[in-house]
Amino acid sequence: MRRFEVNRPTYDIIGKLTRFDERDSVFSGERLITGSPEERAYYASHPELEEIDRRLDSFIQTVRHPERDGEQADAALYSAAFDPIAGLGPPDVVDGQLAPRKVKAVSTDKKARARQ
Repeated sequence: MRRFEVNRPTYDIIGKLTRFDERDSVFSGERLITGSPEERAYYASHPELEEIDRRLDSFIQTVRHPERDGEQADAALYSAAFDPIAGLGPPDVVDGQLAPRKVKAVSTDKKARARQ
């Protein structure tokens, strides 16, 4: 077993658990390839989302190519929001070696510190 794996959850389950389809995330829809079997299967089970996803995809394409579509302000706002974090997701950034020792964060919130 790897050092960061646990045998039981490290959290308390409060209430009923419900499954969440990760494909419902707006960012997952951006990865669907138009006409692919995955896209057809998703929209077959969620036809109410196809129209808004097409509009969102159109907007994203517009802001990715402002020189072609002329939406400079939208492109700047979109880039300012999403470009800085885009580099944090690749596997070589997310994965890696664990720190040699565990660091415990100390809360600066007085109420939280009082509960400790």
